Amino acid sequence: MRTPKASSSTKSILALMLVTLCFPTTQASGYSWEKAFWPDFALLEVGNSIQPTADGGFIIVGNALTKVDANGNELWTNEIAGNSVQQTSDGGYSIVGSTPYTEARGTDILLTKTDSFGNEQWAKTFGGNGYDAGESVQQTADGGYVIGGIIDVAQSPPVTQDLNMGLLKTDADGNEQWTKTFGGDNYDVGKSVKQANDGGYIIVGSLASSASVYLVKTDANGNEQWSKTFGVSGSERNEAYSLEKTSDGGYVIAGSTKQVGEAADVYLIKTDADGNEVWSKIFGSSSDTTGEEGYSVRQATDGGYIIAGKSSINQYDILLIKTDAEGNKAWEKTFSRGPDGGGNSVQQTSDGGYIVVGYELLRTDSDGNELEISQGNLMTQLLVLPDRQARQSAWEHYMDRYVEFKNTLASNLAASIKANLFHTRARKHESTLAGSLFSLNIPVEVFHNLIETFKKNLPVWHRYFEIRRKALGLEEIAYYDMWAPLMSGRVEVPYEKAVEMICAGLAPMGNDYVETIRKGCLEERWVDP
Repeated sequence: MRTPKASSSTKSILALMLVTLCFPTTQASGYSWEKAFWPDFALLEVGNSIQPTADGGFIIVGNALTKVDANGNELWTNEIAGNSVQQTSDGGYSIVGSTPYTEARGTDILLTKTDSFGNEQWAKTFGGNGYDAGESVQQTADGGYVIGGIIDVAQSPPVTQDLNMGLLKTDADGNEQWTKTFGGDNYDVGKSVKQANDGGYIIVGSLASSASVYLVKTDANGNEQWSKTFGVSGSERNEAYSLEKTSDGGYVIAGSTKQVGEAADVYLIKTDADGNEVWSKIFGSSSDTTGEEGYSVRQATDGGYIIAGKSSINQYDILLIKTDAEGNKAWEKTFSRGPDGGGNSVQQTSDGGYIVVGYELLRTDSDGNELEISQGNLMTQLLVLPDRQARQSAWEHYMDRYVEFKNTLASNLAASIKANLFHTRARKHESTLAGSLFSLNIPVEVFHNLIETFKKNLPVWHRYFEIRRKALGLEEIAYYDMWAPLMSGRVEVPYEKAVEMICAGLAPMGNDYVETIRKGCLEERWVDP
């Protein structure tokens, strides 16, 4: 047999094989993408809240209610506005916000219930003649809803300064069961509410009289059990926007703090189950003019916290901060998007990354990086992710770019076919195949024999795909499942052993071929280990 020559393509293939063997791929991070609400979305211009849905996608509410798939592609949009949204136990959605302002009545809290396609089933309003607003909603254990927001105690429009933190409970049909207010005679607001583990409720907001973060715990009937205030010494303003229950039974709060004469900073507070401060952290720029605020916080799967908000470094940027479980900053990222920006709500995705909504929809990897999906990282980083949804999303995003240029690609293909036909006729080849193989000195028979051999061995491939399907626990295997890891954990393969494994697989090529490959990998540095 003729000894093979080491072509550049041969070396590239060997390098890929060795990298695949020597370096585990099961720990690959997620991927990212972004969607501009205009022109990618029909109605949505700003998103105030984003929540994951049971089908792996997301529901967003802002100036409209929009459902997207795992890739961020719009599935449907309805003209239902709000500040907070949650998927309900029946697969539908609950949305809370406010009615349009009128001079006669002010605004009312508006609670809307939809089916799984966003079609309104019922809507309820709550409030009197003043400024009442719903900021946060959660379905409760009894099937009803709890709303946190603002209630105008004076009940006299136009907007007064006699506002209280409001807590409102309804039954499953949206009928009011009770309403409670907390705070003093000033501008006190409620921003985020959760049902506590004991069946009561925990609500956070701001207390204007002391310029402090205000945390209130109630029993199941909305009666106050305790309240706590938090603030930074010497500050003129401390505000809370987001509350999350933590795995240790306590709570984490995100907001902002502002010193006199300085710009605002992100304020992160961790409490125990009784609202006692465990620790607090401040994140901000050293500049007196660059403000940062935290609008949303979630506990990440590693026990740390992810905060989304805004930074005014470049007008208004989306801000992402990741901390460890003690609140120490792991990384901080800003994404410049022009005059309209900021991240209003964040969630962790199934692949360990993050999705943020504000004036656009942004998805990052687990380190907060925007990762461009390319031919290079598609195979080496994205299609080897353990999470199938992430693999599918990356694959569809990649292929969508080809679809965008389908007319151009079709024109190029047509031109290529015409060129091949011209050269075949001009050089009097028997076929375009013969013409293509001529410069490589490969007989047409060799090509046909290769195809026939492959066809004869298709059952082996089919068996392999079936084994892979079963190992992955899939009903049907897809192209993006071809590189998915079949086992968890790390498998370290030394370089020399990887070379021997490749040589063993190439044994049918003959000893001369295998020895040339072995010498090239181990002695001639075709591939640097």
